[in-house]
Amino acid sequence: VFEIENDNVLTYANQYAFQLFQYSQEEFDAGIQVMQIVHPSDHERAARNILRVLNGEEIGGIEYTLVKKSGEQIPALLFAAKIVTAGVATGIRGVIFDITDLKNAESELQASDQRYRQIFENAQTPYYETSVDGILLEISPSVESYLKYSRQELIGMSLLDLYAKPEQRDIFVQEMMSKGEIREGELDIRDKDGRIVHALMTGRYIEEDQKFVGTLFDISERKQSEKEIQRLRNHLDDIINSMPSVLIGVDAANKITNWNMRAVEMTGIPVDEAVGMAFQDLLPHYSPLIGRVQTAIQLRHPEKVVKHNREVNQMIRYEDITIYPLTADVSEGAVILIDDVTEKVHMEEIM
Repeated sequence: VFEIENDNVLTYANQYAFQLFQYSQEEFDAGIQVMQIVHPSDHERAARNILRVLNGEEIGGIEYTLVKKSGEQIPALLFAAKIVTAGVATGIRGVIFDITDLKNAESELQASDQRYRQIFENAQTPYYETSVDGILLEISPSVESYLKYSRQELIGMSLLDLYAKPEQRDIFVQEMMSKGEIREGELDIRDKDGRIVHALMTGRYIEEDQKFVGTLFDISERKQSEKEIQRLRNHLDDIINSMPSVLIGVDAANKITNWNMRAVEMTGIPVDEAVGMAFQDLLPHYSPLIGRVQTAIQLRHPEKVVKHNREVNQMIRYEDITIYPLTADVSEGAVILIDDVTEKVHMEEIM
């Protein structure tokens, strides 16, 4: 989270920003121009977008290449809205998301997809035949690239010597005998070196021949990619939950989809109780915001509410609320950021 004034000097940065960009408090106090953390290739675009925000134009999340103090480049997604004081735009407040891991995963998945295409276009899918009692009767030579066994070594072998989890075969046999086929059965096989190969099996029971026939697909890379994507999702959850702001995600029907730990602390409502509830029902004191949320979603531009006040324990608390629309075509919704600015307001009143 950061703030800049009209002269493009950073005036506020949260602790995560200091950690990310590696600047000290002393360097920050001495003055840091926002362009110091923007890669030169993005200077012109960033300058234009700053003017657009200050002139009142609402823009959604934009990707930039940012730069740490060390010179290391960071792919980032940035949301920003103008700060208005006494009716005059005095600066910009924004949120930066480091998307390095997501970009790396994207590249890895693209490379993985290319490898899958090459396998599909240039390699045969292993075909097998087994007896009902689990002896391999036939298998295509392409299996060697999967399991490192030759066709000759495998024919006549018991499947129990290949299954990493022998109980899986019992389940598959029962399903093929009762339903006649299996379209997608995941299993773990040990190759000749003892390595676990994650495979997707199709199978059909040929009653007149008393045997099973089918194909095998190596999905080890896909399983690894799924594991990596889950790790990145968990990482993103950690980032969201470490934010000092209350973050609430809603869908187009105002049902809550995200509820970070700061929201739990503010309301005392656990995540599993909040997700799926209507925003206005769970937080009735914020129900006047529903119209602004729908406006942000429909027009696809952020909405800002400054110094929203509410009573907490017989005291008036002030909050700045920013509503960011989700601009991806796959889903509609918004992210609501709530920042308690009570102390800031009191300081402004004193000054």
